Amino acid sequence: MGILSHAVLRDRYRMSGREVGVLKTDRQDAVERVSMMSPKLETIMIVDDEEVIRDVLSTYLEKKGHKTVTLEDGLSAVDYAKKEKPDLVLLDIRMPGLDGIETCHTLRRMLPSSPHTGIMIITGHGSPVNIERAFNSGAVDVIKKPFDLEDINKRINIWFEVRDIDDELSRSLTYTEKVNWYLSKDN
Repeated sequence: MGILSHAVLRDRYRMSGREVGVLKTDRQDAVERVSMMSPKLETIMIVDDEEVIRDVLSTYLEKKGHKTVTLEDGLSAVDYAKKEKPDLVLLDIRMPGLDGIETCHTLRRMLPSSPHTGIMIITGHGSPVNIERAFNSGAVDVIKKPFDLEDINKRINIWFEVRDIDDELSRSLTYTEKVNWYLSKDN
């Protein structure tokens, strides 16, 4: 195989999420070097009082390349977020102690708004009132149980695509538009 130019290598590795750099030797010869630095793993905090839900989501999302932290209640989530900033929170709505709505309110006040830490409510109690309360508390999405793991993964990926949009309304509209497009193409 011939020698690939620096530009070709750089483009190939950028497409794979890696970086390419150029080093100069003592003779100032350009030496191509591929930096095998992996992209930063997003941390997804999974908060649900049901252990099986935490385990299923954590196992699946880790296989998809995410770092996960699992917690069983809202107070633990708030304590964790005081020390570490998750990139995304998957939050059950009904939990003992601090419920998902109260936890969402608290996390929304604690976490910086841009790049925004997304909070997605996952619930088996998806009544219109609960959905409205979830959005009013600062959730970016509400996912009903039983859920489809691929659907959750797609929503997470869409969130990571739009989360750096500074304007909250534009970010929300772009997220909703992309999720609605994704959901409509499956039907």
